Formats: sequence, structure tokens, C-alpha cells
Amino acid sequence: MSESTGLDLRGLGTQPRWPVERTNALEGQVRGGLLKDWGVHVERRWGREAVTGLLEVLGHDLPIRPDLGRWYPVWVQLRLTELIIERHLDDDPVRLIEVIWDDARRSAGPIAVAALKLAGPVRILQRAPGSFSGLYDLVEATGDIESDHIAVSYAGPEHVEHPTWQFLQALSLTGLCSMAGLTGWTLQGHRPGPGRFDLRLEISPAQ
Repeated sequence: MSESTGLDLRGLGTQPRWPVERTNALEGQVRGGLLKDWGVHVERRWGREAVTGLLEVLGHDLPIRPDLGRWYPVWVQLRLTELIIERHLDDDPVRLIEVIWDDARRSAGPIAVAALKLAGPVRILQRAPGSFSGLYDLVEATGDIESDHIAVSYAGPEHVEHPTWQFLQALSLTGLCSMAGLTGWTLQGHRPGPGRFDLRLEISPAQ
């Protein structure tokens, strides 16, 4: 992906995956809040054996309800995502979009979802300017939030270039629109240089 080209949400999801060994060697950590209730959602969809199977292949003792403020290896988040796609979504990353959006709605709860629908993602993020920072220990994230767009620039180590990492950032951003019931949006992801990744979400004025 060069500076002059971009990928939409589905394009980001279908980028070629990195070898498992390269992913497992990544440095950096992710907040437990981005892994919230992962095991609960997996068990609800595919049963307790699915959770056990994922953890066995992952090879990491990850709680099914991670501590929201604790740090976990970033490779665990990425490999867990890839394993769910491979084992339970017919190896189709696009199917993960609705799964993640649905999980986000369930985790947020009806009151938070109602508030998001009322205020909209732009106002919610404008009230919480640090929403994009502090989620990964080695990544700097800055946001440009206006009435018609949300743009986020990431800079950091190698995992910022990881296809699954980029897909998850896009899912997080577009998930706000999904929970708010917005349909008039477009998203583009760009990688302007090594260790950098940009997302821009355009929101229709009619929304």
C-alpha cells in the first residue's frame, strides 16, 4: 500500500497475512480493553470447546475476560483474531466485520449504544480526545475529528504495518458508525511510510 493508494474496509481485511512466526515475534502490548470479553463472545457463538481450541493453538494463557487495564502481548490479539477467522469464519476476514460490530454492541450495552446513536461518533470522540491513545504501548495515535470526518494517524513499531492490526483499527473506527446506525460513510486506509498507518472515515452530511 503506497501513499497514493488506499484500501477500504474489506480491502484492509483481505490483505495477505504475515507468517505466523513473524507475527509471534512482534514486540509491543495491547490494553485488555481491546480484548474485552473475547472468550464470552466466542463461547456464545461456537461453544466452550471453541474457546479451549483457540487457546490451545494460541499457546498463551489469555483470560476469557481480560483485565481491561492490563497489558497483553500484541501478537496475542493478532493471532487470536486470525485463528477465529480461520477456524470459525471459513477463513473469510470479511465475515469478521459483522461479528466484531455485534460484539461491540453487546459489550457496550443498550445505554451506551443509545447514547452513541443520539450524539453520533463525532461528538463522542470530540468529548474524549484521548480515545486513540494509550491502547498500544509503543504506538502514537493522533486524531483529527470534524463534523464530516474522523482521521487517525498511527506511528510506531513493526506491528503498525501488520495487515491484521490495520484491519482491527479500521473495524474499531467503523464500529462506532455501525453502533450509531450510520450508513453514509466511507473509509480509506493508507500507509504513507514505514511504521505509519492512516485511517480516514468520511461521514455523509445527511447523517
